[in-house]
Amino acid sequence: MTSESSPSPWDRLQDVLATVKRGQKVTVDRIVDETGLSAEAARMVLDGLAKAGLFRRRSENVFVRLSRLQSLIGLSALPVS
Repeated sequence: MTSESSPSPWDRLQDVLATVKRGQKVTVDRIVDETGLSAEAARMVLDGLAKAGLFRRRSENVFVRLSRLQSLIGLSALPVS
């Protein structure tokens, strides 16, 4: 193994997600192509980010980045138990 090994799929995922701007769409296929993660793993991550209020799911494979304000508004609408 060399000291300059390639980034892991998770590091590449972080790089991809860091470039997604508010209102921009990201697809499961894009995540798979750019990171090498499986479609299942990519979908699980995007679903988690949608549940956290950072993305909104548009369809099975398409998610849209929300603004921080949209995220906060969405979170404030959640019921508190």
